[in-house]
Amino acid sequence: MIVSHKYRYIFLKSRKTAGSSVELALAEECGPNDIIAAMRSEGRGGQNCLVPRTRLSARENVKALLKKVPDFPEHTSALDAKRWLGRDIWKSYFKFSIERNPWDRYLSQYYWNTRRGGQAEGKDIHEHFEWAASWRKSNWDIYAIGDQVVADKVVRYENLANDLADVTAELGLKTLSLPRAKSVTRPRNQHYSQVLPSDLVEKIRQTCAREIDYMGYTFEHTS
Repeated sequence: MIVSHKYRYIFLKSRKTAGSSVELALAEECGPNDIIAAMRSEGRGGQNCLVPRTRLSARENVKALLKKVPDFPEHTSALDAKRWLGRDIWKSYFKFSIERNPWDRYLSQYYWNTRRGGQAEGKDIHEHFEWAASWRKSNWDIYAIGDQVVADKVVRYENLANDLADVTAELGLKTLSLPRAKSVTRPRNQHYSQVLPSDLVEKIRQTCAREIDYMGYTFEHTS
């Protein structure tokens, strides 16, 4: 997650959608007062990412007393971002995120989590699905609250360069040069339809029904 006060935007970082690459590129244009969530997978610390105590719930304040004031997570949900940033910033800043075909995204998530040293190392594709919490399987809460999309723009991963160019033009940012991040665990040119078993195809369809409907995604087959 990034909040730029100069360019007045909130980047809501979703999972396995090139979000790390986009965040690294955006961070290059951030000033000293902007919020940059820590990117632990890239070994980068955060900037101005402590959540203001006045915006914490009673339960969060108790936890803060016992431990520490929480940081804005790397993948802050839209609901928490709205609550923690405050009404003025939330309503007046341009909010954007990225979404990806859920079947393709799940396979990418599977390879990332089961890589050597990953949290689910050694699990097969069915075991991983049962292991993965709902927030790992769907990005919906990153850019939506309840059933309503609250981002001003949801960039399509499959059209990343063009959609991002529209966003940067809207914000007055220069064209982003994206580094490669977290992209070395999945075999190249492997299509999800060649790997996902039919039962997981349907489970993913059910789990990610809202983003599939909103973005118009379909399960595609390769010849």
